[in-house]
Amino acid sequence: DNYRDRMKAVLDVTGDLLQRCPKVIEREQAKSKPALGPGLELAPELTRGDFKKQFADFFHLWEYLQRLRIVGICMARHPALSLPEFKAYGSLVANQIVHFSRSEAHRILTRKYSHFKYQHLIDRDLASSIELDGIREELSRIFLEFLKILSYLDYFQDFMRRSFKYHRLFLLLHYFQYCYRRLLDVLEHSHKYLGYSLPQLNQEVTSVRFALKMEVKKIFSSELKGVETQKKLGEIYSRIETAMGLLTHITQQSFVGLVTQLNPAFEEKTLFVDTRDQQAEAVKLVADLNRLYQMTMEASRERDEEVFEAVVQAMDEFQEGSMRLLFFKDWEPVEEFGKELHEAEGDRRAFTLHRLEVFLSTLIGEVSKREILNSVNRAVGS
Repeated sequence: DNYRDRMKAVLDVTGDLLQRCPKVIEREQAKSKPALGPGLELAPELTRGDFKKQFADFFHLWEYLQRLRIVGICMARHPALSLPEFKAYGSLVANQIVHFSRSEAHRILTRKYSHFKYQHLIDRDLASSIELDGIREELSRIFLEFLKILSYLDYFQDFMRRSFKYHRLFLLLHYFQYCYRRLLDVLEHSHKYLGYSLPQLNQEVTSVRFALKMEVKKIFSSELKGVETQKKLGEIYSRIETAMGLLTHITQQSFVGLVTQLNPAFEEKTLFVDTRDQQAEAVKLVADLNRLYQMTMEASRERDEEVFEAVVQAMDEFQEGSMRLLFFKDWEPVEEFGKELHEAEGDRRAFTLHRLEVFLSTLIGEVSKREILNSVNRAVGS
């Protein structure tokens, strides 16, 4: 395959970064003295003394990206670009960004990232009750990784609404895969810190990691599989939007589940502005599942054609509506039951209804344990 289009997408992103670089420096430099003016030509003046020590790595990245973009433009001008050539170029960019992300300049500049404004919340409300320094730092690290991803998801969805340049969005999707792998690694390595001091929380971390790993894998392998080969922009947009919504939901719920183990009074509405909508959706999901469950039990008892057809129609409506609020792992069995109900005849109907009744009973129990519903119950009881 020809990878010229992917190279052009990478060059677009690199161009955006280069346009931001002088603005970043102007903003930082203006804090200490009058602005000297725009442009990279100011690097000799700006990289003196303390400013040089703080932002030398940033200037190095800036100059490196400029040179690398020239190389990329030359490569993109060739009639054909192979996968090894594209990977080689991508690895150069990635290695330089990884190097910068570990630098002092990165630490200074990222104070303004949206997830950093939550650091005080982590220190004050979530980890302050932990006396052991190592445990407290490990928990802060876990919570901040969650908030980073949620901030990135929020940025992605905002960018997608403003400008649907799907080549650029695909690059961001690849970055999300890396972010989730890093988060899962952080959760996996937390055992040595939490195992003895906080065994209950350690068990919750293990459960969250397993559920998060399965959900993220299914979202990327199912909802986003082959999306870049779609021809209709509407279909691409719809599938990416659905995937982002699912990722946001599972990540928020995983975060809240861990937080409430430390602070049961934690109100996620103070952190997530869309929690109220999610609570309403979760309540509706339970109500729809209970309605379907009651209709299934009635059909099992009555053995009436009209009652059975009502269950079939209710299942169709559920698949078109509230099923999207279930975790991805539950979509397939619901769809299978929907298919079986349409095909069931005679004695087969009773067997299908019994299995559906057992499945719905279990599913309602799992959904009812969601932390977002627990917060609703706490609010009602208070």
